[in-house]
This record gives sequence, C-alpha cells and structure tokens, in this order.
Amino acid sequence: PLFNTALYAQASSFKAVLRQTPFCLLGYYNIFCPFHQSLKKEIRFSIMNIYKLWVVLGRRGSMILLEKKGVITPDMDKTNIAFSFDVPDGVSALNMDFSYSPKTLDDESAAVRLISSALEQYLGTDHGKDPRDFLPVKNLITVSVDDPLGYRGAAHRQPNEQHIVIGGAETSPGFTKGAVSSGTWRVVLNVHCCVCDAAYNLKISGGTVQ
Repeated sequence: PLFNTALYAQASSFKAVLRQTPFCLLGYYNIFCPFHQSLKKEIRFSIMNIYKLWVVLGRRGSMILLEKKGVITPDMDKTNIAFSFDVPDGVSALNMDFSYSPKTLDDESAAVRLISSALEQYLGTDHGKDPRDFLPVKNLITVSVDDPLGYRGAAHRQPNEQHIVIGGAETSPGFTKGAVSSGTWRVVLNVHCCVCDAAYNLKISGGTVQ
C-alpha cells in the first residue's frame, strides 16, 4: 500500500521538513526506521510515495523569495529603496509582509522643532499656529511593486504593519489582479517621511493556489 494510517500520520508530522527538499526523505527514513523495524521494507519501497506527499504538502505551503531587514535613517528621507527578487514558474500568488518601527517620533521636543521649522518654511514666521496641535510626527514608509512587465501597484498607506497579496485569485487594493509572471520582480520601499531611525522587516513568499 502507499501508506497505512500510522505511516501517513508520521509522514504528515514531518511536513515542515518535507517541504524544504526531497533529500530530506533519506533523513526521514533514517529517523523513522529504528523505531519501526517491521515497516523498514515498506518504507524503503515507499520513498517515491513520500516524495509525492512532499509535492502535495509543498504545493499547500510557500517558498521565501525575499527577506530583508534594515534601518532607515532621517538622511534617507524622500528616497526609494529597491530590492529585486526572482519568481520561478508555477507561483500563482505572492504574499508580502512589511513592517517598520517606530511609527511616531517619541521625543516631543524634537517633534515640536520639526513642526515649527515646517510651519515657518511654508507659512512664514507669523503663522500663529501652535506646533503641538500637529503632534504626533510620524514616519511614513510604503511599498510599491513592479513585475517583469512593469508597474504592478502600490500600497501607500499609513499603517506600519501591512500584509499584501498579489495574484489571480486574490489581490490587495492598490495592485493589479492577475497571474504572477515568472522572472525578476522589484519591490520598492518608498520613504515618504523618516523623522527618526526606523527598523524595517520585509518578507515575500510565493505559493500555489489549489
């Protein structure tokens, strides 16, 4: 048989490993067999069937295409930070998780100075405004994406934690819905405003849709 119930349950428990690479099948065999000597022959001849299970589990999972961490500083204000990543054939959806921190400038005196400077620049010295009325001062970093054919969309939003989906079955607002083309993609961090050091995390994974 391909799998009896007990063997399938054991194989399923290894799905996190099996998703990584077919070569883990050998490691699975070596770990599993000492505890189940009577199934040794069956497992030996079921390697291809375990591989088929790996394919199924892998299709339900995802692969990491890009993972970046860093710090954006005030001297990078009004700039764009671009990263390229390759998408293989067979990917039907991209999942992007982007976050940065802090969102606001916690130093109130520094924030007031920044607001005062901006008010004088745009309204003159006799503006009569109280800088504290404009608190808090916020960092604003957003994401835009290009696929191999060109511009795919952007998420110019205030939240400093965002989950973005791009695909044919589901697509987040701001992005074009459609197939995920294989090839080189580009994701851009748009630094609209950086008033203090902001640590960011960006992770992009690709998967298939059943």
